[in-house]
Amino acid sequence: MLRKRSASKKQSSDWSLRTILLESFFIVMALLLALWLNDWNNERNNQKLVDQILESARQEISDNLEIIEQTVEYRGDLLREIRSGKRVIQRIENFSEMVSFSFSDREALSEFMDEMFLREGIVDLIGNELYPAPDGGYWMSFFGNPVKIDLDGNDLVAYGPGNIQLRPAFLSDVVWTTANASNALIHMDFDTLSLLADIYSTQKSYHEISQQALRLLYSQVSVVSAMEDMYWLENDLKQKYTAFLETF
Repeated sequence: MLRKRSASKKQSSDWSLRTILLESFFIVMALLLALWLNDWNNERNNQKLVDQILESARQEISDNLEIIEQTVEYRGDLLREIRSGKRVIQRIENFSEMVSFSFSDREALSEFMDEMFLREGIVDLIGNELYPAPDGGYWMSFFGNPVKIDLDGNDLVAYGPGNIQLRPAFLSDVVWTTANASNALIHMDFDTLSLLADIYSTQKSYHEISQQALRLLYSQVSVVSAMEDMYWLENDLKQKYTAFLETF
């Protein structure tokens, strides 16, 4: 009788252990499944966020490309005009008829230029020397810029890099700034992130050189070198925008 009770207790104990193990297994599996579903849902949401960022970036970069293409065309034409020495910054019509001296009289022409600067209130240029140019006309310094003075028919014309409209491209970086501030970029793959980082880093460099060029322009210092840098960066941005849009 005692043996039967002992065997019954053993069977009951074994059954309870199997039940506990089975229940524990299902609990663990349920927890793992819940964790997997949570990770899967988070990954799906993160991917949706990345897709939204890429779509917004595509639109922003496409808009920036349209702007930079127009700027590249303008900047290229402007620099070619300046390099050729044929950019007109000042024209005095009927000069030959309004003066009693010859254009070849450098001393008389210098006095005339001084009177003109005095009337315009540009006293800093009074007394600037005129240097004969090998191909005709004269060279002079105009707020640090070399300016060619020559005749165009009866008109007295000054050629040089003055009277420049800089027209920097105003490029948007809202998508990058917003995505960076929200830590959304950590979910993006490295190659795509590198492309975007390169584009917006170049945009930042372009903005900085544009600000430098504007300061030079307003201080009436030669701005041509800064414009050359702007033109190089504008072309670089154009290529990077195009490559990104072709990839995504």
